[in-house]
Amino acid sequence: MSRIEVTVTLGDRRITLEGPEDFVREEVRRLAKSELGTVGNEIPAEPASQQTTALAVNLPNREADLLAQKRPRGHVETVAVLAYCLAKNGIPEFTPEDIHRAYLRGGVRPPKVVAQAIRDAKNTADFIERGSKAGTYKLTTHGEATVVFGFRRSARNPKKRGGQDEH
Repeated sequence: MSRIEVTVTLGDRRITLEGPEDFVREEVRRLAKSELGTVGNEIPAEPASQQTTALAVNLPNREADLLAQKRPRGHVETVAVLAYCLAKNGIPEFTPEDIHRAYLRGGVRPPKVVAQAIRDAKNTADFIERGSKAGTYKLTTHGEATVVFGFRRSARNPKKRGGQDEH
C-alpha cells in the first residue's frame, strides 16, 4: 500500500496528513464532511494523491526550498532534510556524494567530511540507516517523521549547559 502526504487548508487552519493512502483518503473525507457539512458521496472518489484541488499540497521538492522551510540546525538535521528531499525525488538510497551534491543544490556549505555527518545523523539521532548496498544510506521512518512534522527544539537557554549557572 502506498504512503501519501496531503496538506488540507480549512479556513485559516492547515492540517497535514501522512500515511497509507486509504487512511489519508478517509481522513480527508471526514474533514471535508465536518467543515462543509457534506454527505459522504459528495467527496471525490479518486485517491487524494491524484486530486487536482488545493488539498494536495506537499512539501517542496527542491533542496533550497525545503531547507528554507524546515530550517535545520547543524549537519545532523541538514542531512535528514536532504535525505528526505532525495527520497521524495526518487532516490531512496543515497551515497555521501549524493548528499554533497544536495548540499550544493540547497545553497548550503557542506561539511568537510560528508560521510561523517551522515554517520552522526545515523548514530546520534537515528535519522539515517544503512542502505541495501555497501556505502549507501537511507532515511529512517523516525527521520522522515522528524522532517515532516518538525524538529524538536528545547526551550532551555542554550548558553546554560548541564544545569550550571552562568558566571
